[in-house]
Amino acid sequence: MEWKNIHHVPVEDKDGNICGLLTWTHMKRWMESEKIPEIETVRDIMTTDIITADSEMRIDEAIPLMKQHEIGCLPVLHDQHLIGIVTIKDIQQYDQD
Repeated sequence: MEWKNIHHVPVEDKDGNICGLLTWTHMKRWMESEKIPEIETVRDIMTTDIITADSEMRIDEAIPLMKQHEIGCLPVLHDQHLIGIVTIKDIQQYDQD
């Protein structure tokens, strides 16, 4: 993640459904944790409470949603399958607040 400057990684289950989100913040906490030996998989540190956007959601709807939930990305779904991700960096040019 650090090498490629990636801050958000959606995680899918074996059926291709989004089941988690791993963020750079999670990784930093893990690297700084004294519990490193106890953590063995992405599942151990990813969040499973995921706010998503439908592929038809307008950007002017996504911005307040991200602000309201204080999140840095929205995984984008079409027919319940992950097709992309929108991040704060992607929408900064649209945010005039």
